[in-house]
Amino acid sequence: MAAAATILVTLVATFLAAALLWPQADAHGSAGWSKPTTDTVKSARAKLPSGSFILSEEQGKRVVLSRLEAMRHGVIVGGSGTGKSRGYFLPNAALANDTSLVCTDPKGELWNLTSGFHPKALRYAPTEPDASECFNWIPLCSDARIAELCARAIVESGQTEKTEQAWIDTETAFLAGVFAHASTLSEPTPLTAYRLFTRQTVESLIQTLLNSPSEAAREQGMVFSQTQERMRGSIVPVVAAKLQFLRDPAVMRFTSASLDPARLGSLRTTPTAVYWCLQEHDIVRLRPLTSLFFSLLLEQLAAEPVKENHAIPVRMLLDEFANIGKIPNFASTLSLARGRGLSIWLGIQSLGQLESEYGKAHARTIVSNCSTKVALSGLDVESAEYFSRALGERTFRKRRLSLHSKTPVSLTGSYTSTKAEHARALLTPDEVRRIREDQAIVIVGNRRPMLLAKNYYSKPAFTAHTSPLPFARAETIVERRKEPPPLPVELLQYGARPRRAAGSSRRAGHLRRA
Repeated sequence: MAAAATILVTLVATFLAAALLWPQADAHGSAGWSKPTTDTVKSARAKLPSGSFILSEEQGKRVVLSRLEAMRHGVIVGGSGTGKSRGYFLPNAALANDTSLVCTDPKGELWNLTSGFHPKALRYAPTEPDASECFNWIPLCSDARIAELCARAIVESGQTEKTEQAWIDTETAFLAGVFAHASTLSEPTPLTAYRLFTRQTVESLIQTLLNSPSEAAREQGMVFSQTQERMRGSIVPVVAAKLQFLRDPAVMRFTSASLDPARLGSLRTTPTAVYWCLQEHDIVRLRPLTSLFFSLLLEQLAAEPVKENHAIPVRMLLDEFANIGKIPNFASTLSLARGRGLSIWLGIQSLGQLESEYGKAHARTIVSNCSTKVALSGLDVESAEYFSRALGERTFRKRRLSLHSKTPVSLTGSYTSTKAEHARALLTPDEVRRIREDQAIVIVGNRRPMLLAKNYYSKPAFTAHTSPLPFARAETIVERRKEPPPLPVELLQYGARPRRAAGSSRRAGHLRRA
């Protein structure tokens, strides 16, 4: 027994020595978790640095991305009710310091809970004109490029994958011509543009564009007049249908209560918080208007002349991004936004939701341009597989000890220790899906991923003041009617024979003549 015990002790010692002396395996991958670095951990009582972004808060400490890292954009993926708003958009909207904000607010909670923290807060609520700013884009359409931008945002806001590009371009050009002409009228409002469609015939509308003071409108009218009559008859009602949201009295006031155009480029010079407040049941109906708002916003931010040392960082917090409508050329805009001092953070329910709106290729470009990626619990299978692949694989060793003995019950003989290296995902898709509800997977650039505690914003409401809008304004549209053709000379000389009244008989006619 003493010999057997000695052999067993020797075997265990050999096994432990081998485990300590073997080098770290990375043949199949070296993925692993990391902890926040000291430069990213800040006190919860400290003032948030300008342009930074809060990733987590726990036990009086915050994990904060620097302005440089936040400018590289981010995407937060989590199903409905998993805490995208409470964990990320609310705290970053409330605590932003010396930073301009643009927030989508489908639930109304961002405005109610955070708008009062900002010295200047603007609320754009299309269905609530009694508590909203006015959004009139028509005066800006005197610039042909802006007119084309606004028209394309409306035309391409829906599902256009199955529509031929020629139809999209023709509809865009025609609508741009209408916007350009409306900008020359005494009441340049969206309601005026809509009435140009609804208060006159197609022929009269074309004639209006041909006689417009706007060169862009005349050009589009000339091009459109040369298209086939069948094509003209199809395009005009389709374009008019995409402006149907202007029939809503609330939207009329929201877009047409003022003749002053929206000037959103000032966000780069003055810290301002802008909230796009649209209730969830109105998102689909007003997609064209939402797409137009953000397209014009991005254009004005890019065009605003600002000195580099005096530029205010602008952050866009776009919750429910895939539901706000397709923003034309957003993938390319995202890649250029960082150079314009603009950081964009998207909140989506799944990667498939983004693909259904922008297409697979553009959706991949959008996600790739987001340096920081955050995954919350309960992801769908496709999104969980994406994050599992992004986390990478690690190498683990499986050890096996073999005893070669002459008799089955003897502990004497030779021993063989073997090892085999295998690859394993840091987290499988199932494990990604089943992380705790108070946790979040965070991948920042080329760093190792972090498993952080999810923040929960619970401060009381602090709401800014708003004022009601006046009534909508619009031009009176008078149809250009063609003059009736002249009567033949014979009728002018002898007079036209009167038509017989309906239901009268020839005999009655003879009696009257008698």
